[in-house]
Amino acid sequence: MEQWRRLVTPGHVWAARFNSFTWVGVVLMAVFALSLTRDIYGNTAGLAKKMAQMNQEPASWWERFTAAPWDTLKGSASAGTQAGGKTRPQLDMNVAGTILQIPQQPVPPESLTKPADLKGFIDDNVKSLNATGALN
Repeated sequence: MEQWRRLVTPGHVWAARFNSFTWVGVVLMAVFALSLTRDIYGNTAGLAKKMAQMNQEPASWWERFTAAPWDTLKGSASAGTQAGGKTRPQLDMNVAGTILQIPQQPVPPESLTKPADLKGFIDDNVKSLNATGALN
């Protein structure tokens, strides 16, 4: 038996073959990083751009399809949106701007609703909704 055959075992051959495909992991990680970057951008700056342009563009095919799928496939939804039928929802930017997601200063505990008052409020609303049948 030749000397080099003693050094090359089937395990070494498999390891060498596996090492020739290590670039696949690098490509997958790069694709994941690009996807993550796209998602972060889309949820921050991209969303702000879309919100600014929301009321200026006509309804897209996808928006018409999600609002009325069958009419869109038949072709009648595009005529309905242009003739004053189903229109794109309008976002009132003045109202949207007044929504505060985070309080500007800490809320003092004494100004919060007490749990007993809150439970009474919920019980009163449930009773009135049950009386009118609107809760079912």
